[in-house]
Amino acid sequence: MGEVGVSFQLLFGCYWVAVGLLLGPYRKGPCLQKVVLFENTQIKLLLLPTPLSRFELLLGPFLSFSHHTLLPLLPPLLRARHPSQMNMPFLGQSPPSEAHSQHNLNAIGEILNRKTSVAQIMSKTVEGLNHAYELRDSSPEDLIFDLFKMPNKDEASISKLIKVLKSFGLRESDPRLRHMMEKMKSFEDDDDDARNFLLSRDKFKECIHPSVQLISQALRNHLIIPSWGEFCGQIKTIFEECKLIKEGSVATYIPQLARQNPDIWGLSICTIDGQRVSFGDYKMPFCVQSVSKAFNYAIVSSDLGADFVHSYVGHEPSGRLFNEICLDANGKPHNPLINAGAIIVTSLIRNHLTMADRFDFVLNEYRKLAGGEHVGFNNATFLSERDTADRNYALSYYMKENKCFPPGTQGLREELDLYFQLCSLETTCETAAVMAATLANGGALGHIRR
Repeated sequence: MGEVGVSFQLLFGCYWVAVGLLLGPYRKGPCLQKVVLFENTQIKLLLLPTPLSRFELLLGPFLSFSHHTLLPLLPPLLRARHPSQMNMPFLGQSPPSEAHSQHNLNAIGEILNRKTSVAQIMSKTVEGLNHAYELRDSSPEDLIFDLFKMPNKDEASISKLIKVLKSFGLRESDPRLRHMMEKMKSFEDDDDDARNFLLSRDKFKECIHPSVQLISQALRNHLIIPSWGEFCGQIKTIFEECKLIKEGSVATYIPQLARQNPDIWGLSICTIDGQRVSFGDYKMPFCVQSVSKAFNYAIVSSDLGADFVHSYVGHEPSGRLFNEICLDANGKPHNPLINAGAIIVTSLIRNHLTMADRFDFVLNEYRKLAGGEHVGFNNATFLSERDTADRNYALSYYMKENKCFPPGTQGLREELDLYFQLCSLETTCETAAVMAATLANGGALGHIRR
């Protein structure tokens, strides 16, 4: 693919981070290796050369992505069966409480205009919030109001609260902050002089109440990446260094992909707690292509059950090219992440429905995974892929001869059309990052709590 949408997971200590990347050309030549230290954890990123057409990166049980990209060289991740086996928090859980880094304190102090006393103020606030939730001694809303209270006034700045939340990686558009933002807007409309969103104690508490759990989590430094500003700085450095690499060429196996701009380069990150950052051409839409295999597999496994799915497709690496015409020793495709397995998985998707309803079902599931971010369809890429599908047709007829397809399968042309359509679904880096975060969070949307 010329523009390759990649969603994968990095491991930083005990933290999951989901990343969506939009790469320009497949890169060829020497490997670029980058080692950074973050939170006392060494992270090594390797830009792979491309003598191979694909690679399979295992991401937990029976799950792999196939594409050239920045690969995190973290062997424990490849061995882990489940995030919980590595003490990784899921929805509703928080990492151990940590003191704010100096970078965090500097950012908060600048926003609050209290640089000299910010460490003491934050320590007192965190201690109070901990007691508020553990011992219920005081109201967390009151503690948050006191933190943002203006000197000599019984009013607090809601705009400064929003700036502090942004410094932790949370966005104003975060669905968990929607009710707070709507309430704030209603107060602003009621008062012609908004005075930089200064609110009385009662109005401030009413405004933040729907989102107080998230606000408290951020202020207590319990988001999954504590030193967010430092983390983003490290990622931006890597991003800018990789941007200078010009070797390689775009994929040519599909005509539409061969016409893509090789200079497009963007990155988005979404953690399981909804911390987000993006760089470069992150708003540029691109077709998911083989990244769809991972999500289709997850959708079908949730719909029919993993045991049923694996009665038709295996779960071991093939050790062969992604489009090899072969089956495993049991007469099944090796796994759902190579073309043979992905075609069989597609044939299992609501195969009692019409083709239109099957496509709509998957599209709606993608939009759920993306939490409302952009998911579209590129018809030109679909038509181009269908016109150059001889290999996939040969593979499908081989599997039909070996009775790999489930009963009730519609014609091969129809099944392959659906497979090509799902490869031609369109996302952006930000969409891919949210979808990856959903997988990293065990299927739950961390920034929506669904």
